[in-house]
Amino acid sequence: MTGRALRAVLRLYPAAYRRAGGEEIAGVYEAATAGAGWVTRLVELAGIAGYGLRMRCGLTFGGLHGRLLAVAAPFAAGAVLGGSALSSLLYWYANREFLPGAVTPELVLAHLAALLALPAAAAVLLGRWSTARLLTPTVMVVSLMGRLSWRWWAYGTVDPHSLATEVLVLGLPSVLWCLMLLAAPRDVLGGSAPGRAAGLLAGIVLGGVGLQQLMLTSRLPGARFTGPMMEAAAWFGLAMLVAALPALRRGVLFPAAVVLAGAPMVLLPAYALLVRETGGEWTGPGAMAALVVLVLAALAAGRVLGLVKWPGPVRVPAPGRYGRPGGCGDDD
Repeated sequence: MTGRALRAVLRLYPAAYRRAGGEEIAGVYEAATAGAGWVTRLVELAGIAGYGLRMRCGLTFGGLHGRLLAVAAPFAAGAVLGGSALSSLLYWYANREFLPGAVTPELVLAHLAALLALPAAAAVLLGRWSTARLLTPTVMVVSLMGRLSWRWWAYGTVDPHSLATEVLVLGLPSVLWCLMLLAAPRDVLGGSAPGRAAGLLAGIVLGGVGLQQLMLTSRLPGARFTGPMMEAAAWFGLAMLVAALPALRRGVLFPAAVVLAGAPMVLLPAYALLVRETGGEWTGPGAMAALVVLVLAALAAGRVLGLVKWPGPVRVPAPGRYGRPGGCGDDD
């Protein structure tokens, strides 16, 4: 059973890599799991499978996708922490007159998200990416639970369309940013301390508090993404993408990383613009189809970029466990 499972997992690797190092990976696996229980074997298989998927997607430190995600990671973390923790407190403060005076679950969750965001932000600043990648999705989940519990308390029930809109507006950008953070190869996560601080702060201000308040706060005049604001955001994202391509050809990653990090901010305005132009509603079938089209277009663009041979430094991995140094390896 284990042998068949290992062979199936090895098929996730590119054929050339599998032919060159498949036997070595199998030998390391057998040595690591000799006499171990099924839990240990399952964990090891999951590790092998995960790295195979990373290689298939170009998410190792030698791949373009992985290097771009590593540059975008501080912004992505800041956007999640700002949009989840700080916006939860702002949302609670703006609606405090509708809440009872006693301590409520939504109040506890809002403050818990803010408290968890502090060590998460510190982990990013210090380059402790394992801690940051554990705490950041936790902050997002806690914050979203608080928002949804507030809706349940306020209305006694949650309309499915309203719930879908709430999850879409609140959750989709943060989910995408969390995926960027988790998918970035650990070997290239780092950068200088000033660079991490700048990316984190930009994410908190622009991708976090800025986006959430623009989308949700009707108390500020003209603060919603409507009309010209939607069009400006969508066209700005397209212009940034066009500007990033020549930079990529010269091996400069930063402009493309900016586009990648800002993609969730542009996705919702573009989605809202499509909905408005088609005369639909946020949660109608047509709107959902428009969102699927946007996501598929983004994936197709990423696939095309991954097929192009862009210049830039690509390190050769040293021998390591399962052929990856410190958990990562090459894409060949």
